[in-house]
Amino acid sequence: TFHQSISYEEFVEGLRPMTNDNESGQSHGLKYEVKPGILRQMANKAVISQLQEDFEGNQLQHIGESSTVWKVSLGSRGKEEEVYKDCIQSNTIAIGWLPDEDLHNWSKQDIYQALEKENTNGSDRPTNDSDTIYKFVNEIQIGDVVLVFASVNSIRAIGVVTGAYYRDETKPNYYFHRRKVSWLKIFDQPFEILKYNDNVRLTLKTVYKLTRIEFSDI
Repeated sequence: TFHQSISYEEFVEGLRPMTNDNESGQSHGLKYEVKPGILRQMANKAVISQLQEDFEGNQLQHIGESSTVWKVSLGSRGKEEEVYKDCIQSNTIAIGWLPDEDLHNWSKQDIYQALEKENTNGSDRPTNDSDTIYKFVNEIQIGDVVLVFASVNSIRAIGVVTGAYYRDETKPNYYFHRRKVSWLKIFDQPFEILKYNDNVRLTLKTVYKLTRIEFSDI
């Protein structure tokens, strides 16, 4: 039974207003995201505790109540396999835009303007580029979980982020922008996750939150 002053949205889950920024970093009003209430926060905390017991060593020491699940792509599957293989071997995730730049302390607007200058062929920049780069550099946090894209239905690895953004010029295909991870699972064959993602297919955007996937699914 709910106390009269507690709503379903506060106790289980509900929509919360968020600032809706465009690609240049300017605010375009509000958007709404589903956020967990008290009960789901408690359940997630219990699941995280169980996960930490299930894994030996310190692989999950960084995971906490605020940890988020992300989808990431590591190169184009079937075309840039050396990027994926290098990430697996070096315990990293990577993106390849703006290879000549060190992106420490860059705002979304800084990234957007740099992409505009880089675009010399007259075509429009993909609208998600600056958002993807900003999320990779600034919004992904140590302790977040990343699921590596295999197809719109499946993933091929699961990792926990263990380090901040850094740039490494020695990496292949100009995928210089890196984050350290600890791999929890690397699948021999792509693993289908549709049922865990409420039967919603993954998109081709390189980095974004998977708000439908719980830590119990992990």
